[in-house]
Amino acid sequence: MIDWENMMPMFFWGYTSCVTKRIIQFEYSKDDGVDQFHRDLINLFQGNGFQAHLDNKTVFEFYHAEQDITIYIGFYDWNFSVGFGVQADKWIEEKRALIAP
Repeated sequence: MIDWENMMPMFFWGYTSCVTKRIIQFEYSKDDGVDQFHRDLINLFQGNGFQAHLDNKTVFEFYHAEQDITIYIGFYDWNFSVGFGVQADKWIEEKRALIAP
Protein backbone atom coordinates (compact mmCIF):
# COMPACT_ATOMS: atom_id res chain seq x y z
CA MET A 1 0.00 0.00 0.00
CA ILE A 2 1.23 3.49 -0.86
CA ASP A 3 1.79 5.86 2.04
CA TRP A 4 0.10 8.86 0.38
CA GLU A 5 0.21 10.94 3.56
CA ASN A 6 3.96 11.42 3.17
CA MET A 7 4.07 11.59 -0.64
CA MET A 8 4.48 15.08 -2.12
CA PRO A 9 3.94 15.64 -5.88
CA MET A 10 7.16 17.15 -7.28
CA PHE A 11 7.02 17.11 -11.09
CA PHE A 12 5.00 15.81 -14.02
CA TRP A 13 7.10 14.22 -16.75
CA GLY A 14 5.09 14.15 -19.98
CA TYR A 15 5.50 13.08 -23.58
CA THR A 16 8.21 10.41 -23.98
CA SER A 17 9.15 9.95 -20.34
CA CYS A 18 9.62 6.54 -18.71
CA VAL A 19 10.57 5.15 -15.30
CA THR A 20 14.04 3.68 -14.82
CA LYS A 21 15.55 1.76 -11.89
CA ARG A 22 12.22 -0.08 -11.74
CA ILE A 23 11.09 -2.04 -8.73
CA ILE A 24 7.64 -2.92 -10.18
CA GLN A 25 6.52 -3.24 -13.78
CA PHE A 26 3.57 -4.95 -15.44
CA GLU A 27 1.26 -4.66 -18.43
CA TYR A 28 -2.27 -3.44 -17.85
CA SER A 29 -5.50 -3.00 -19.78
CA LYS A 30 -8.18 -0.31 -19.78
CA ASP A 31 -10.52 -2.38 -17.63
CA ASP A 32 -8.32 -3.40 -14.70
CA GLY A 33 -8.28 -0.14 -12.72
CA VAL A 34 -4.74 1.00 -13.54
CA ASP A 35 -6.10 3.33 -16.23
CA GLN A 36 -8.31 4.98 -13.60
CA PHE A 37 -5.31 5.26 -11.27
CA HIS A 38 -3.50 7.11 -14.10
CA ARG A 39 -6.43 9.55 -14.32
CA ASP A 40 -6.49 9.93 -10.52
CA LEU A 41 -2.80 10.88 -10.53
CA ILE A 42 -3.44 13.44 -13.27
CA ASN A 43 -6.21 14.97 -11.16
CA LEU A 44 -3.95 14.97 -8.07
CA PHE A 45 -1.16 16.76 -9.93
CA GLN A 46 -3.51 19.23 -11.61
CA GLY A 47 -4.96 19.98 -8.18
CA ASN A 48 -1.43 20.81 -7.03
CA GLY A 49 -0.80 23.25 -9.87
CA PHE A 50 0.98 21.00 -12.37
CA GLN A 51 0.06 20.98 -16.07
CA ALA A 52 -0.45 17.20 -16.07
CA HIS A 53 -2.28 15.60 -18.97
CA LEU A 54 -3.30 12.15 -20.16
CA ASP A 55 -0.82 10.59 -22.55
CA ASN A 56 0.54 7.12 -23.20
CA LYS A 57 4.00 8.00 -21.86
CA THR A 58 3.91 9.89 -18.56
CA VAL A 59 5.74 9.81 -15.25
CA PHE A 60 4.69 11.29 -11.91
CA GLU A 61 7.49 12.26 -9.55
CA PHE A 62 6.87 12.13 -5.81
CA TYR A 63 9.06 12.93 -2.85
CA HIS A 64 8.49 10.76 0.22
CA ALA A 65 9.33 13.04 3.14
CA GLU A 66 9.57 10.40 5.86
CA GLN A 67 11.88 8.12 3.85
CA ASP A 68 13.74 11.00 2.12
CA ILE A 69 13.48 9.34 -1.32
CA THR A 70 12.09 10.25 -4.72
CA ILE A 71 9.70 7.77 -6.30
CA TYR A 72 8.53 7.73 -9.91
CA ILE A 73 5.21 6.22 -11.03
CA GLY A 74 4.92 5.78 -14.78
CA PHE A 75 2.65 4.73 -17.61
CA TYR A 76 4.26 3.78 -20.93
CA ASP A 77 2.26 2.16 -23.73
CA TRP A 78 0.06 0.04 -21.41
CA ASN A 79 2.93 -0.71 -19.01
CA PHE A 80 2.76 0.46 -15.40
CA SER A 81 5.97 0.89 -13.43
CA VAL A 82 7.33 2.26 -10.18
CA GLY A 83 10.97 3.04 -9.68
CA PHE A 84 13.71 5.38 -8.52
CA GLY A 85 14.69 7.09 -11.79
CA VAL A 86 13.30 8.70 -14.93
CA GLN A 87 14.36 9.09 -18.54
CA ALA A 88 12.94 11.92 -20.63
CA ASP A 89 13.57 14.21 -23.56
CA LYS A 90 16.39 16.68 -22.91
CA TRP A 91 14.08 19.72 -22.90
CA ILE A 92 11.93 18.18 -20.16
CA GLU A 93 15.02 17.36 -18.11
CA GLU A 94 16.18 20.98 -18.51
CA LYS A 95 12.76 22.25 -17.38
CA ARG A 96 12.92 19.99 -14.29
CA ALA A 97 16.44 21.19 -13.47
CA LEU A 98 15.17 24.77 -13.27
CA ILE A 99 12.88 23.91 -10.33
CA ALA A 100 15.06 21.28 -8.63
CA PRO A 101 15.13 21.59 -4.84
